[in-house]
Amino acid sequence: PIAIEAAKTFLDQPLKQPLIILATADEESSMSGARALASTGKPKARYAVIGEPTGMKPIYMHKGMMMESVKIEGKAG
Repeated sequence: PIAIEAAKTFLDQPLKQPLIILATADEESSMSGARALASTGKPKARYAVIGEPTGMKPIYMHKGMMMESVKIEGKAG
């Protein structure tokens, strides 16, 4: 729905270039959808709409994600 709302801006004007609506998957953990898209180098975009912005407020960047792991070894006492 948010992509359709964003596209409504262009209803009354002819497009000079194609309007591409793209959705990616698995962005909460591996970001495999975005990685696959980036590896192809296409499509290039001037703007992007993030469907789940931080704090539900429109923003110009996304916070991203970082994962760490800790391995603990010990002996029973």
